[in-house]
Amino acid sequence: MKAIILKCRPGSRFHFGRAAMRQNDTLSDTDEIIHSDVLFGAFISAVARLYPEVEVLKWKKHFEEGNIAFSSAFYCVEYQGKIVYLLPKPISLNHFPLKTFDSIEGAHKKLKRIKFISKGIWEKQLTPDDWFSNDDICFSPESRVVCLKEEFGNDNVAYRLSEKMDTPKVKVRNISKEDTYYTQTDLVLVHDENISVHWYFLWENTGLDEEEKKQAEKIITLMAESGLGGERSTGCGHIEEVVFDRSFAINTDKLSEQYVSLSLIIPGASEHQELIAYQTVQRGGMYYGANKRVKSVIATTEGAIIRSKINGSIANLSTEDRNHWRYGICFPIPLPNSFKLNECTL
Repeated sequence: MKAIILKCRPGSRFHFGRAAMRQNDTLSDTDEIIHSDVLFGAFISAVARLYPEVEVLKWKKHFEEGNIAFSSAFYCVEYQGKIVYLLPKPISLNHFPLKTFDSIEGAHKKLKRIKFISKGIWEKQLTPDDWFSNDDICFSPESRVVCLKEEFGNDNVAYRLSEKMDTPKVKVRNISKEDTYYTQTDLVLVHDENISVHWYFLWENTGLDEEEKKQAEKIITLMAESGLGGERSTGCGHIEEVVFDRSFAINTDKLSEQYVSLSLIIPGASEHQELIAYQTVQRGGMYYGANKRVKSVIATTEGAIIRSKINGSIANLSTEDRNHWRYGICFPIPLPNSFKLNECTL
């Protein structure tokens, strides 16, 4: 397992589409992370630009067979030359019995708002009680994040990861005046003089030979150079630099028998029974013309808890006149023992 850092300029804007009932609503919101199916789509598009169609099918098969796998892309923070990685909060921690509830006002609400925990929190297996009750060890730079102080040189650094920005737009090509005005919502990475915010994702490539590994890195570099997400023609999705962190590791003792997925999952028919706790999201459904859209599928979100490793699937959402695959291969890592979910409490 290695990390790929997608470095961004201050104030970089991104738009990651979400399924919408009406075509005019597709630009009115954006996801807050780069889901694994977006990375897969960008990778396959890069393959199609570099190689013949047979290579596209070959790489799709590599993903389906687990020879290569992507997590979703999450935030990482650069502070004084050091990268602090943020991981999605396992859903099991939403069910954690807080002893601090009586002493900290609204502790359960604060817990639900947290979406990311730092790699240091994960490795030390610090639970929500530690997050809220021990200011000497943990701190929340913003409401969505909890980190270790030692990851920032014991500085209590306040920072924001991102913010959504609405931009009014006008469809100049519309003949009719109806629906010419709309709003595009972009995600803007927030930088200040001390903090830089970037993306990163994890990947496995142990099933590839050495030549294919070099080829995969070339494709990843091209997909980043081409931009990620939608609305790239309006300035969204720019990646400044790709850095391969080959030393990345999550060092955790006392692991449980449960796993947490760092990617979206589209479970196979026999795999649903392995899901313990999860949330779902609709993926696909993209419009590509007047009253034309690809099919959609339900996937489980990052942070889902599973009993054992499952594969997931790549869903074929193609229509008669448009090919479309949606990536839903599981990227599981062992769940720390202190994060384990007691199924009897569900």
